[in-house]
Amino acid sequence: MFVVRSNIRKFLHLPGGVTFVALAVAVAVTVCFNSTAEVSPRDFNGPWPPSEFAVGEPAPDAPLRGYAWNVSYGWPLLWRQYVVTTAYGPVAVVGRYISAYRFVVDVVIWVALLLSVGAGCEWLGHRYRLRLRWGLRSMLFATVVLSAFCAWVSAGYRRATVEDSVMATLSGPGARFRIEFRGPGWLDAFGAHRLRRRVVGAWVDVVDDDGKVDNEVLRQVALLPDLECLLVQTGEVTPELTGALLGMRRLRILSIDGLYGENSGPRLADGCLSAIGRLTRLEHLDLRFLTMDGRSLAHLGALSKLKSLGLSSISRGLTGGVSDEPFLKYLPPFPDLQALDLQNSGVAEGDLRCLRGLPRLTSVNLDGTGVSGRGLKTLASLPALAELSVCSNRLSAVAISSLVAARNLKRLHLTECASTRNAQAVIALDHGGSLYASEAERDEWGRALAELRRANRGIVIDADNVALQWDAGGMLPWVFDEQDESRAVLIEAVRQWKGR
Repeated sequence: MFVVRSNIRKFLHLPGGVTFVALAVAVAVTVCFNSTAEVSPRDFNGPWPPSEFAVGEPAPDAPLRGYAWNVSYGWPLLWRQYVVTTAYGPVAVVGRYISAYRFVVDVVIWVALLLSVGAGCEWLGHRYRLRLRWGLRSMLFATVVLSAFCAWVSAGYRRATVEDSVMATLSGPGARFRIEFRGPGWLDAFGAHRLRRRVVGAWVDVVDDDGKVDNEVLRQVALLPDLECLLVQTGEVTPELTGALLGMRRLRILSIDGLYGENSGPRLADGCLSAIGRLTRLEHLDLRFLTMDGRSLAHLGALSKLKSLGLSSISRGLTGGVSDEPFLKYLPPFPDLQALDLQNSGVAEGDLRCLRGLPRLTSVNLDGTGVSGRGLKTLASLPALAELSVCSNRLSAVAISSLVAARNLKRLHLTECASTRNAQAVIALDHGGSLYASEAERDEWGRALAELRRANRGIVIDADNVALQWDAGGMLPWVFDEQDESRAVLIEAVRQWKGR
């Protein structure tokens, strides 16, 4: 009995300073976690406006492409929820819902957490005497930590100021941005929302209403310090574009689209490709509707991380040299290149022999090219070839039979590059597609496709070139789904609604 009373007396006293600090930290962490928003889509087909608390319908990591979302708060269980919609115009909060049951459970967990922290600190304090000393080392350490924190805050605010200025200057339909938020979300409770924000992607149309290139847009985009993805639509490849690219050493994805150019498209100067060749972090490069000299491809040799290369609708423009040499003769042997888009690029059989130096090439798009049977024999020798798209009306059944040697071929897209609907025979393909041929060629095509299916078990043969968007790790990953940007907009709408 005396032992019990003695132990009770030990704990019936004012907690020590360490316990107070530990409890303050536990309270701060709990408050931060409860101030962090979780955004998830909400079922828009149910009763509207909604009248009940709903969590995780569908999964919280689903893309934000609907009309209604849940912006929920609470830890460890979500208990406070705001429903936000864009179905009727601007972003608006249509209601707030609180789950009393979840809130009570959270309160019990919070009290248990604080009691555990306090009791644990007191027990440790009685068992191990903590002696705090403030010496020169401690002061130096605290000074370094405080200096690093101040430097991080200062750099973050400078970056955020530049990003705000660029987005405000380029606001409009001719510019879109990809925004990411890095770091724990609970930092937002201390006003660190702008510090966590990064503008990592930009899609810009540099052609003004008069059809001229607005170089100011390029200068503004070049100011973004964390830019990893740049998609440019232009009518002319200007020196300003080359200069802007030289400063974007973080780029992983680059697309230059010269669709607005006259005739065969603006000329991609040798200097511009040289600047692109210095972007050693590039993983995806897409050049389309441009005129260029094949010899300029040699400037890309330093892009050892390149996974996909697009040369769609490229016109050949010579600045000297031999006119009949293969356009891809100077294509570097990229060690990690997996996807190559040559759609409407005018390449021929001689160019395909230049692909033998690409050991990991798995996907090739030859839509709209003049490749015939001899070219397919060359492609069949590529060891990793898994996906191929060609124009069916430019090939014979014998040419298709040569793909039997491509043992890893899993997807073959036989698209139409010209109208063949007047053909009498229709051969069914996978996914509801059709191949049109003359009546005399029906049996020959049937035997060739059957032979290809026997040689490659599970191969998909269709007429679908939509798959050539290369969306899953292919030609150009879709980076402007605006998911992170939408989360920021929704959370900001809730903040304004609460502060009204």
